[in-house]
Amino acid sequence: MDELKKTIVIIAVLACGCWVMGPASAVDPVSFPGYSACDAMREDSSLHAVDFVTPEQGLAVGDRGLILATGDAGQTWTLAPSPVECTLEDVVWLSTKQAIAVGGGYDPITRISRGTVLRTNNGGATWQSIPRLDLPKLRHIEKQDDGSLLAVGDWSHGSLSSKFQSHDRGLNWQDANRGSPRKVEMSLAKDTSDDLARWNALTRSSSPIRDACRVDATTLCAVGDHGTILLSRDNGQVWKPVRGEDRHAAILFISSTADQVPWSIVGSEALQWRNRVAVLLADEHWSAAPPDEEVSPRELAHQTAIMLGASGVDVMTPEGSSSIEIEASRWIAIHRPDVVVIDESLPQDVNDAFFTAATGAGVYRVLKTSWGQRGAAMLHRNAILTQVGATASDLTSDAFQWIDPMNRHGRFDEDRSVILSRVYESGSASIGGGGQTIAHGLPRSQGARLIAPARVASRHRLQTIQARLRQSNYLLGHIEKVRDENRFKEMLGMLLDQTAKEDQLRMAWSVFLHAEDSPAVESIALACLTERFGKLSVSRWAEKRLEITSRSAEMSKLASMSLIAKAIDTSDATSSNSVVVSPFQNLDAPSPAFQQASAVIPAQFNGSEVVQAQAFENKTNTSGVADVDLQFNFHPAILLSGTHRKRDDTAVPIRLGVAAAAREPASAERQRIMQNGTPRWAELLRGSINKQVIAAQTSIRPRLDGILDDDCWANEKVSVNGIGVFASYDRDYVYLALGCQSDSLGPDPQPQTAHARDQPLAAVDRIRVRLDTDRDLWTSHELEFTDAGRTRDTINGNSAWQPTWYVASHREGNVLVFEVAIKRQDLKSDPIRREESWYLSTDVLAAHQDSVSLMFPDPNEWLQVTFE
Repeated sequence: MDELKKTIVIIAVLACGCWVMGPASAVDPVSFPGYSACDAMREDSSLHAVDFVTPEQGLAVGDRGLILATGDAGQTWTLAPSPVECTLEDVVWLSTKQAIAVGGGYDPITRISRGTVLRTNNGGATWQSIPRLDLPKLRHIEKQDDGSLLAVGDWSHGSLSSKFQSHDRGLNWQDANRGSPRKVEMSLAKDTSDDLARWNALTRSSSPIRDACRVDATTLCAVGDHGTILLSRDNGQVWKPVRGEDRHAAILFISSTADQVPWSIVGSEALQWRNRVAVLLADEHWSAAPPDEEVSPRELAHQTAIMLGASGVDVMTPEGSSSIEIEASRWIAIHRPDVVVIDESLPQDVNDAFFTAATGAGVYRVLKTSWGQRGAAMLHRNAILTQVGATASDLTSDAFQWIDPMNRHGRFDEDRSVILSRVYESGSASIGGGGQTIAHGLPRSQGARLIAPARVASRHRLQTIQARLRQSNYLLGHIEKVRDENRFKEMLGMLLDQTAKEDQLRMAWSVFLHAEDSPAVESIALACLTERFGKLSVSRWAEKRLEITSRSAEMSKLASMSLIAKAIDTSDATSSNSVVVSPFQNLDAPSPAFQQASAVIPAQFNGSEVVQAQAFENKTNTSGVADVDLQFNFHPAILLSGTHRKRDDTAVPIRLGVAAAAREPASAERQRIMQNGTPRWAELLRGSINKQVIAAQTSIRPRLDGILDDDCWANEKVSVNGIGVFASYDRDYVYLALGCQSDSLGPDPQPQTAHARDQPLAAVDRIRVRLDTDRDLWTSHELEFTDAGRTRDTINGNSAWQPTWYVASHREGNVLVFEVAIKRQDLKSDPIRREESWYLSTDVLAAHQDSVSLMFPDPNEWLQVTFE
């Protein structure tokens, strides 16, 4: 597509908020890895929606693109060929011949929402995917009184809506901000134990019921997990299963959050041992996100579970006075598992409640999972699953591409293995291990096993896996020792060329994650992602990150210090052990909570020892790449950067029409988001009262003692992430005051050491402050410090940045206050202008929580700092 046509498409979207079949080339939901065996697993997939057009003719849709059709009032159902592998959430009839099914999924790593629309013209016998639609994932569709279609799904930054309307039977769509869709008769609240338990009690189904509809005056049809379908011929008094009788979960995994689920065992049990598996998350924060959020954490976990062969994911959401004991009993009754696997990190009351409910309901076996400790059985990370054709670590790595791709919470560790410990056994059978299922030896019914036969990986595939393990371990082990960047780039390219296609993205992403303190290796990994995976949005994300990093003010600061090539150990850079007095300490006054004199000072180094980073040429292969990917290009984090892809790899601003032509592109884009974007983005860009800190200019430097009695703190406090923030500045320094509850920050047992900088703080709680001076939200100066005064300073994790800054604290009751002074010249070279704005974020990082960025910036984490 030439640039003129591309511009026309973008202007059309901005002007009328619609998609049309034409020059835009949309991106379809990504298919699962080959080991997921979607075609074979489709028969066992869960159903999400059912609809009848006549008393005889009906359709049901579900996971892995499952479509079932009936022509005899639901008595028998036929599996229809499906053109997609993603989840289908809803279906609606347009006539006795035409019907529309909607759904979608999420891209790996970037987690961009992708929608799909399928249409049949022969009563459901065959289906076609409507091409070139750039919609987000859709969850509901209904036919309006005027014959149009209304669909509701994820938020779309392209149309600034989560509701979409079609007037031509689903071929083209535009945004439809007309209020909430009407409730459909007998629709279910799918995420509460109360509703699911009542439906299971009513139908006596052995599987959770997800949807139901009326067939005729007296007949009802219900569908649910594992492909179960039931009919009632007497208005719901008596129900009879017509498909999937006695299907139920063999194993129920219960974890606090999705990043605590032992995904390798989930995949092993479902894909290797053909057991029906379900997952329950006990943290209610993992329930569905509001309509204007980027992505629903529950949906990401559900897609992960489907990829690994499970039936899906539920989230425990206690209602009203419902006790944890009642909740646990309901969920055990809903899924009826033979084995329950409980996450050891669950709160003790939740752990006890599920143990009691499971043993009381006749569950045969209860196990607990932990990480890295010896137990009764273990699935080693390098264990090769011969029926799957992957290692245990492969399954975990692929899961985290949706759960936590940047490993922000530090839960994905390639060196740790899953430990299983038995806590209850109704018989004397062993619990597996040594190549056995954890349900080994139990009297399981046929309904607890998947119908689809296990596939066996070829001998060549298994040999390839063994070779890949050796080569990748060697490569990752040498990242910190890289001296010849060209040689490393060559090694990475050769290894990927020798790796199976479905394993390449996993390996390239692993290299990127391991390069957090090596800018040169990170650039190599990003360029590799850009060049090799052009059809995936992670390719565009990697290119954007390279571009932003190359022109970032913060990264330019690193380059100006001639330290971009490598992080230099400066923990003992100063030869003198004398206390250095800060300009903010009153020597006659009592000492503060810790000596600010021993706070951070510039390190001394020999410039001749600095190795300059070699520029990495970025050659983007755009063959097969969608020219206009609205879901990616119109994400605020991308849009605010002001540039988009072009075939000749030059950066071009998006033009928003004649009225906007006179303005700077970034200003026009900000204006669009401020007026019509989601509240969280709009509030940040507008500098709303709860998102803006006013930094007062001061002529008198504050005394840093953690006591807010200086005149510079007179402006209003603003809170973010549970931390109150004040700001001030003068010609030479920027000052911050931060206050939090004492119990939110665990004590640091190690005392501060004079002159020590960039200390290892990952094992303790600490405060993190990020300052984004160029407001790109992708790169920032980062300061970390503990209550004992130990510190670390980086730019996007690169410890080569060596600023001058001071910090002091004071504890008053249950409030802990920090005062910080950062030398302005180490943040930006030019003096601060009045009305200038930066972005600031501060939060508490728990012990073992990594200080890494999200894939896309989260505006909820940031405040706008405006200098008076």
